[in-house]
Amino acid sequence: MADVYKFKVKLRELENVIWRDIEITSVSSVAKLGYAILASFESTASHLFNIRFAGKRYEIVFEDNVFLMSQLSIQ
Repeated sequence: MADVYKFKVKLRELENVIWRDIEITSVSSVAKLGYAILASFESTASHLFNIRFAGKRYEIVFEDNVFLMSQLSIQ
């Protein structure tokens, strides 16, 4: 059985703090976490979005209605 992780996600650089609690299972990918974050803020993900974690940057974009995830090293 998979564990469930809870994340508190905040939008940065806004006058008023906007946040959401996100829960995903331990078998979920970083891409699924990113999609859950975007969905919780009712975003269409039509712009570049990235997550930084453990020295890596994950970029999430939509291209031709396909959800893509790429991993980049942080310099």
